[in-house]
Amino acid sequence: MAQPTVARRIVMPRQVWDELTHLAEVLGEARGLDVSPAEIALLALEAGLNEVRQGRPVRTAPARSRQAAKKEGSGRRRRPSQPLKLSADERSELEAFLVEQNSARGRQRTIGLWLGTRRRRIEVEWLRELAVEYDAYNVANFAQNMKKDSAFFKEVRDRDGSRIGWKLTAAGLTQAKELATQALEPA
Repeated sequence: MAQPTVARRIVMPRQVWDELTHLAEVLGEARGLDVSPAEIALLALEAGLNEVRQGRPVRTAPARSRQAAKKEGSGRRRRPSQPLKLSADERSELEAFLVEQNSARGRQRTIGLWLGTRRRRIEVEWLRELAVEYDAYNVANFAQNMKKDSAFFKEVRDRDGSRIGWKLTAAGLTQAKELATQALEPA
Protein backbone atom coordinates (compact mmCIF):
# COMPACT_ATOMS: atom_id res chain seq x y z
CA MET A 1 0.00 0.00 0.00
CA ALA A 2 1.42 3.39 -1.00
CA GLN A 3 1.91 6.13 1.56
CA PRO A 4 -0.56 9.01 1.43
CA THR A 5 0.80 12.11 -0.26
CA VAL A 6 0.13 15.78 0.13
CA ALA A 7 0.15 18.11 -2.86
CA ARG A 8 1.99 21.27 -1.82
CA ARG A 9 4.19 23.74 -3.61
CA ILE A 10 7.75 24.27 -2.53
CA VAL A 11 9.29 27.62 -3.34
CA MET A 12 13.05 27.71 -3.80
CA PRO A 13 15.63 30.15 -5.07
CA ARG A 14 16.15 30.21 -8.84
CA GLN A 15 19.79 29.18 -8.45
CA VAL A 16 18.77 25.98 -6.60
CA TRP A 17 16.27 25.09 -9.34
CA ASP A 18 18.93 25.66 -12.01
CA GLU A 19 21.35 23.38 -10.13
CA LEU A 20 18.67 20.68 -9.84
CA THR A 21 17.95 20.98 -13.57
CA HIS A 22 21.65 20.66 -14.36
CA LEU A 23 21.94 17.59 -12.11
CA ALA A 24 18.94 15.97 -13.84
CA GLU A 25 20.57 16.56 -17.24
CA VAL A 26 23.90 15.12 -16.06
CA LEU A 27 22.19 12.03 -14.61
CA GLY A 28 20.33 11.59 -17.91
CA GLU A 29 23.49 11.82 -20.01
CA ALA A 30 25.92 9.94 -17.76
CA ARG A 31 23.67 7.26 -16.27
CA GLY A 32 20.74 7.16 -18.65
CA LEU A 33 18.31 8.07 -15.84
CA ASP A 34 15.15 9.94 -16.69
CA VAL A 35 14.50 12.08 -13.59
CA SER A 36 13.01 15.52 -13.19
CA PRO A 37 14.48 18.30 -11.06
CA ALA A 38 11.48 17.97 -8.72
CA GLU A 39 12.22 14.26 -8.17
CA ILE A 40 15.84 15.06 -7.32
CA ALA A 41 14.69 17.74 -4.86
CA LEU A 42 12.33 15.20 -3.25
CA LEU A 43 15.13 12.62 -2.92
CA ALA A 44 17.46 15.19 -1.34
CA LEU A 45 14.73 16.30 1.06
CA GLU A 46 13.93 12.71 2.09
CA ALA A 47 17.64 11.93 2.61
CA GLY A 48 18.00 14.99 4.84
CA LEU A 49 14.91 14.09 6.84
CA ASN A 50 16.18 10.52 7.31
CA GLU A 51 19.40 11.92 8.78
CA VAL A 52 17.36 14.03 11.21
CA ARG A 53 15.10 11.09 12.15
CA GLN A 54 18.11 8.90 12.90
CA GLY A 55 19.50 11.57 15.18
CA ARG A 56 22.69 12.14 13.25
CA PRO A 57 24.08 15.61 13.59
CA VAL A 58 23.74 17.70 10.49
CA ARG A 59 27.12 18.32 8.91
CA THR A 60 28.12 21.93 8.96
CA ALA A 61 30.68 23.84 7.01
CA PRO A 62 34.19 23.64 8.44
CA ALA A 63 35.05 26.29 10.97
CA ARG A 64 36.70 29.41 9.63
CA SER A 65 40.26 30.06 10.56
CA ARG A 66 40.94 32.72 13.16
CA GLN A 67 42.55 34.94 10.53
CA ALA A 68 39.50 34.75 8.24
CA ALA A 69 37.15 35.63 11.08
CA LYS A 70 39.43 38.48 12.09
CA LYS A 71 39.40 39.97 8.59
CA GLU A 72 35.64 39.82 8.15
CA GLY A 73 34.85 41.55 11.40
CA SER A 74 31.29 40.31 11.67
CA GLY A 75 30.28 37.04 13.22
CA ARG A 76 33.13 37.16 15.70
CA ARG A 77 32.46 35.86 19.13
CA ARG A 78 32.53 38.65 21.60
CA ARG A 79 33.92 38.18 25.03
CA PRO A 80 30.92 38.06 27.34
CA SER A 81 30.89 40.98 29.72
CA GLN A 82 28.96 41.50 32.90
CA PRO A 83 25.65 43.25 32.30
CA LEU A 84 25.72 46.94 33.11
CA LYS A 85 23.76 47.74 36.25
CA LEU A 86 23.04 51.38 37.00
CA SER A 87 21.31 52.77 40.07
CA ALA A 88 18.48 55.27 39.76
CA ASP A 89 20.87 58.04 40.84
CA GLU A 90 23.38 57.08 38.14
CA ARG A 91 20.65 57.03 35.50
CA SER A 92 19.36 60.47 36.50
CA GLU A 93 22.92 61.84 36.46
CA LEU A 94 23.51 60.46 32.96
CA GLU A 95 20.17 61.86 31.77
CA ALA A 96 21.18 65.29 33.11
CA PHE A 97 24.31 65.13 30.95
CA LEU A 98 22.30 64.14 27.87
CA VAL A 99 19.75 66.98 28.08
CA GLU A 100 21.95 69.40 26.10
CA GLN A 101 22.96 66.86 23.42
CA ASN A 102 21.02 67.13 20.15
CA SER A 103 22.90 64.70 17.91
CA ALA A 104 23.23 60.93 18.21
CA ARG A 105 27.01 61.26 18.01
CA GLY A 106 27.00 63.84 20.81
CA ARG A 107 24.85 61.59 22.99
CA GLN A 108 27.11 58.61 22.25
CA ARG A 109 30.21 60.67 23.11
CA THR A 110 28.61 61.92 26.33
CA ILE A 111 27.60 58.40 27.37
CA GLY A 112 31.17 57.23 26.69
CA LEU A 113 32.65 60.10 28.71
CA TRP A 114 30.28 59.44 31.59
CA LEU A 115 31.06 55.70 31.56
CA GLY A 116 34.78 56.48 31.44
CA THR A 117 34.57 58.44 34.67
CA ARG A 118 32.82 55.53 36.38
CA ARG A 119 34.76 52.57 35.01
CA ARG A 120 38.41 51.98 34.19
CA ARG A 121 37.49 50.65 30.76
CA ILE A 122 34.38 51.35 28.69
CA GLU A 123 33.09 47.97 27.49
CA VAL A 124 31.76 47.91 23.92
CA GLU A 125 28.53 46.23 25.01
CA TRP A 126 27.93 48.70 27.85
CA LEU A 127 28.30 51.67 25.53
CA ARG A 128 26.10 49.99 22.91
CA GLU A 129 23.43 49.14 25.51
CA LEU A 130 23.22 52.70 26.83
CA ALA A 131 23.41 54.19 23.34
CA VAL A 132 20.37 52.13 22.32
CA GLU A 133 18.52 53.09 25.49
CA TYR A 134 19.14 56.81 25.02
CA ASP A 135 18.56 56.91 21.25
CA ALA A 136 22.20 57.39 20.33
CA TYR A 137 22.88 54.08 18.60
CA ASN A 138 23.40 53.96 14.87
CA VAL A 139 24.64 50.58 13.66
CA ALA A 140 26.52 52.00 10.69
CA ASN A 141 28.25 54.78 12.63
CA PHE A 142 28.79 53.36 16.12
CA ALA A 143 32.51 52.52 15.84
CA GLN A 144 33.13 55.35 13.37
CA ASN A 145 31.82 57.89 15.89
CA MET A 146 34.26 56.60 18.49
CA LYS A 147 37.13 56.88 15.98
CA LYS A 148 36.12 60.46 15.16
CA ASP A 149 36.23 61.22 18.89
CA SER A 150 39.66 59.61 19.30
CA ALA A 151 40.88 62.74 21.09
CA PHE A 152 38.69 61.62 24.01
CA PHE A 153 38.86 57.81 23.69
CA LYS A 154 41.72 55.34 23.25
CA GLU A 155 40.73 52.01 21.76
CA VAL A 156 41.53 48.87 23.81
CA ARG A 157 42.11 45.60 21.94
CA ASP A 158 42.71 42.04 23.12
CA ARG A 159 45.58 39.74 22.05
CA ASP A 160 43.75 38.75 18.87
CA GLY A 161 43.26 42.36 17.85
CA SER A 162 39.53 42.45 18.59
CA ARG A 163 38.14 45.67 20.02
CA ILE A 164 37.02 45.15 23.62
CA GLY A 165 36.42 48.72 24.63
CA TRP A 166 37.86 52.18 25.15
CA LYS A 167 39.67 54.17 27.82
CA LEU A 168 39.48 57.90 28.34
CA THR A 169 42.46 59.95 27.21
CA ALA A 170 43.66 62.97 29.19
CA ALA A 171 41.49 65.17 26.96
CA GLY A 172 38.58 62.81 27.59
CA LEU A 173 38.98 63.13 31.36
CA THR A 174 39.09 66.92 31.05
CA GLN A 175 35.98 66.94 28.85
CA ALA A 176 34.14 64.62 31.27
CA LYS A 177 34.95 66.96 34.18
CA GLU A 178 33.66 69.94 32.18
CA LEU A 179 30.42 68.08 31.44
CA ALA A 180 30.01 67.30 35.13
CA THR A 181 30.44 70.93 36.17
CA GLN A 182 28.05 72.13 33.45
CA ALA A 183 25.40 69.61 34.50
CA LEU A 184 25.66 70.66 38.15
CA GLU A 185 25.34 74.40 37.42
CA PRO A 186 21.86 75.84 38.03
CA ALA A 187 19.95 76.66 34.85
